[in-house]
Amino acid sequence: MRTFVFILSICAPVLIISQINQVNTGTTENLIDLSIIGNNIVISGTHTYMATSSDEAANLNLIAKPSITSFYNRIEKVDTNSIFLYSFSSSQRLIYHSNNNGNTWLNKYNSTGCINCVFSFHDTLNGYMTNGGAVYKTNNGANSFTQLSPPYQISVITVRTYSTSYVVLAGLNISSSDVVLSKNNGNSWSSQWALWNMPSDVFFLNKDTIFAISDVGGFINTFDGGNLWYNNSPYIPLKTSNKLIFKNYLEGYAVGSDNQNNGTIAKTSDLGKSWTTYNTGIKTTLFNIAFLNDSIAFLSGSNGVLLRWNYKQSIFTGEDELSIENIGVKIYPNPVSDKLKIDFVKNEIVIESIRILNTLGATLFESKELKKELDVSFLKPGLYFLKIVSGAKQKTIKFIKV
Repeated sequence: MRTFVFILSICAPVLIISQINQVNTGTTENLIDLSIIGNNIVISGTHTYMATSSDEAANLNLIAKPSITSFYNRIEKVDTNSIFLYSFSSSQRLIYHSNNNGNTWLNKYNSTGCINCVFSFHDTLNGYMTNGGAVYKTNNGANSFTQLSPPYQISVITVRTYSTSYVVLAGLNISSSDVVLSKNNGNSWSSQWALWNMPSDVFFLNKDTIFAISDVGGFINTFDGGNLWYNNSPYIPLKTSNKLIFKNYLEGYAVGSDNQNNGTIAKTSDLGKSWTTYNTGIKTTLFNIAFLNDSIAFLSGSNGVLLRWNYKQSIFTGEDELSIENIGVKIYPNPVSDKLKIDFVKNEIVIESIRILNTLGATLFESKELKKELDVSFLKPGLYFLKIVSGAKQKTIKFIKV
């Protein structure tokens, strides 16, 4: 099959809101799939749009999808060059594979259609697809599939794979939603575990530590490979939550939208015991997040929105309430003209850093020593943030320089 690659050169970013740069994608499609492997970024819309980049989205290379224009599409990138494309309608479903990053495609599978299909692959040979309550497995790169014994009566909404044999299904049954896990390629399944409301994502940190979220912020996790799951409170503070990712055992991010329909990111630094939020200020629902390196992440959303985000420099609201009982701090006077005094309620606390940040999140002052008074006379009049870090806990307090 012959396809054509178009080059779209854009000067990104074109819109700057704090630490968010909006990339001009040239589309209004919902960008639901986003993947980064190495420095290669792949973005895909629900229908025809697909693009790649290797220069932090400064230039987007448009890729022609082989699927039918009206079909709904999902993609999964499994290694540096290999991409699977799942294309379906109510009458037909197709699976394509590319081994050269979308430049050419091979039609691997053609069958009757479905309403809500999902799929996930371990590698270029082994993967799964669903059709409502039916689950199918391939071990030959989607040339053929065999149906698995159904893991209870759930209508599958999300499927995620990990390593060479782990697969999680999340979906709805008559009375609730369920999460089930297989450690042996779908040959047997764990007990059901309830997740209130509709499941939206599952994330593997490792084979024992797994997280799942619902569309309205429900959050459960397991630390023993699915034998016991824990319901967490409070809910993730998003109106809609679509994608979840953890960078390490404590630090995780969920993306979606707030009550004003702004694209919003929620962050936890304590394994989901509390959450803070970062509002992008852009009218969109965020569907996906992927990290490029230790400071830059990309986010994709509705209406063709693609964002380049400096997440290390961004201030999350609510951090001053995050751990008041753990980091008791008062500052005065506020507003301040020259000397800002810091009163630590708990003197035994170990402080790792004290920083002053501006409204763009840039660090203007940093000290690794415990200080109870800061000279802020060098600051220009305006709004600033005092950020105090102690281990996994942090506190951010607003102050005004006059």
